[in-house]
Amino acid sequence: MNLTKVFDPSTEQLIALAADRTVSAILKAWQADRDAHVVITGGRSGQSLCKALDLALYRAKAVDRGSKVGEVKGKVHIWFSDERFVASDDPERSDLALMANFKLANERFDFHRMGASADVSIEIAAQEYSDQLVAVLGGARFDVVLLSLGEDGHVASCFPHDSLALESPNSVVAVTNSPKPPAERITLTLSQLARSSQIYLLAVGQAKREALDATMARSDEMPVELLRRNSLNGQIFVLTDLS
Repeated sequence: MNLTKVFDPSTEQLIALAADRTVSAILKAWQADRDAHVVITGGRSGQSLCKALDLALYRAKAVDRGSKVGEVKGKVHIWFSDERFVASDDPERSDLALMANFKLANERFDFHRMGASADVSIEIAAQEYSDQLVAVLGGARFDVVLLSLGEDGHVASCFPHDSLALESPNSVVAVTNSPKPPAERITLTLSQLARSSQIYLLAVGQAKREALDATMARSDEMPVELLRRNSLNGQIFVLTDLS
């Protein structure tokens, strides 16, 4: 994958750029008569991306309805990059906060949630999500992956020096020793995240400076560098307000 830095002093503009490009990829999939598949991440950046994506897709639908060819049909399958292994209704879950931001075009989205602690073991939950990917996505690539860069350089719940998440050939793994609480999480691996045509990585705020510099220098310590090496195709765009 190619690694490209995109600078803008406005976080809002960076998020709008990622949302607009994601909608373009979704519409391209629909025009090819297939559903689109998008990975989203948690946290404040993820929630902002979801709001912008929902609005951008709603506006795109409005344009479709006013066109001579009629509205383009299709669904968007939303996959979560990672999840805290807690109860399905626990407010600590990322997916609940993310899904709440899809209001305008909600009927277009199919959300694929990861398993919950009250239902299965963490290993089974990881395997079940992997099975979902096979059943729904098959051998296809994601259309877009939306991620955020952690202060330590992690993406999803793939943390530096965690060889399981960083190097596993499996699509999903159970993380039992996350340096960020809670310790138990489920995450898409770098090998699965790399199966995408486009990856947008938000790195905003001065606290991300060290991780951003190391990432752009292609340090072997940074998960993004390992992500880049997992695929010869596609683009990683690092969207940042740090010049």
